[in-house]
Amino acid sequence: QHIRCDLSPDGKYLMSGSEDGGVYVWNIDSGEQDMSVGTSRLPQMKGLCTDVAWNPAERIIAACAFSRKHPILIHRYEREKDNMAGEE
Repeated sequence: QHIRCDLSPDGKYLMSGSEDGGVYVWNIDSGEQDMSVGTSRLPQMKGLCTDVAWNPAERIIAACAFSRKHPILIHRYEREKDNMAGEE
């Protein structure tokens, strides 16, 4: 199995699935995990999260798991502090 990642539409964030089923976001400039979207606000899969994707126009992400119960989750997200490009 491969775990894939995706860059945000503004190129500032990297989102990735993980072996623990979590979806994680990192700040490209600092290299640190972005905590402005808390992990409790992101999808948690019941199995290996193999792929993630940002919607280019809306605050929606898709996450795919290697699981029959939750093959694809669509999730609308909000940041505690909105720092996406053009929306400051």
